[in-house]
This record gives sequence, structure tokens and C-alpha cells, in this order.
Amino acid sequence: MPEEPARRFRTRSRDTGPPRTGADEKATLRGFLDYLRNAIADKVEGTPEPQVRTSGVPSGTSLLGLLKHLAFVERLY
Repeated sequence: MPEEPARRFRTRSRDTGPPRTGADEKATLRGFLDYLRNAIADKVEGTPEPQVRTSGVPSGTSLLGLLKHLAFVERLY
């Protein structure tokens, strides 16, 4: 039997907590948007091409699909 290729395990950085609230509502919302953008970018960074297009959940959602959805929603608002 052929040997399985060695799997490369990425070390995950620990999630940082959400930002402290800003001086006003606008600053708070901007802070959370920046936090969420960075969180998803950190989780997807370094993922090989085939994996970003492959679903990892029963719903069929892929990482690329999630990123496209988030970009669409942000543009919408």
C-alpha cells in the first residue's frame, strides 16, 4: 500500500478579543468591522487553492464563498 502523504499542520494563532468600544457609535462599528475583517483574513491566510474552493460543511459553503458573501454584505451596507 502506498504511504499517505505527510500532512502539514498549521499552528493557529489565538483569536484576539473584540476591540474596546469607541468614543461613539460610529467608532465602535468601524472598530468591530476592522476586527471581523482581520479575523476572517487570518483564518483563511495560507490555505491552499483547492481547499478554499472545497466545502468543509454540509451546507456546501466554502471559504471562498464565505469571503464573497462577506464582501457582498459589506458593500450592500
